[in-house]
Amino acid sequence: MKLVPDEQVVEVFEFETGAPELRGEVTMTTTLAEADGGTEITMVQDGMPDSVSPSDNELGMRMALDNLAKLVEG
Repeated sequence: MKLVPDEQVVEVFEFETGAPELRGEVTMTTTLAEADGGTEITMVQDGMPDSVSPSDNELGMRMALDNLAKLVEG
């Protein structure tokens, strides 16, 4: 894991699964930038298994960000 305060987080993770098609390391880089009235978040994932469709991955990321927003805005 790498952290640049107020700028960037880089983390490496693996799915906890018995499914061989989901094994392997994924590197997720989250970059934060000032934007009008808030913060722009850019998330890039490298090494996502081919068995995870881009649309499913995007849906999962959006759900996670929606949950985060509820937590911090709640």
